[in-house]
Amino acid sequence: MYWRAFWDFVRRNILTIVILAVVAVALPWTLVFIIPLAFIVLRFQMMVWKMQGTHQNTHHRSNRTAGSESRGQNRPGKVTIIRTEHTEQRVNDNVGEYVDFKEIKEDETK
Repeated sequence: MYWRAFWDFVRRNILTIVILAVVAVALPWTLVFIIPLAFIVLRFQMMVWKMQGTHQNTHHRSNRTAGSESRGQNRPGKVTIIRTEHTEQRVNDNVGEYVDFKEIKEDETK
């Protein structure tokens, strides 16, 4: 009885059944390829954003220096120090070691 109703539904809605079957088979494979691809694209975009930020910082610093030269603040031969952001220490504190030494005087009678 239920099978007959199901079969009638399938015959009347064959396109819906085909679409559901294709989605059921294709969706897991689509996710397997789309998620890593989205991750790769996101990482690439983050790299581009970082490069653009670095370029803008460099451009801003060069414009600041060039602007001060046009006002006569930097004369040829004058040294200008531009402070950069404080970066974290790159070397671990445990790297390297201190050596205690004691100076020994040799006998002068030899």
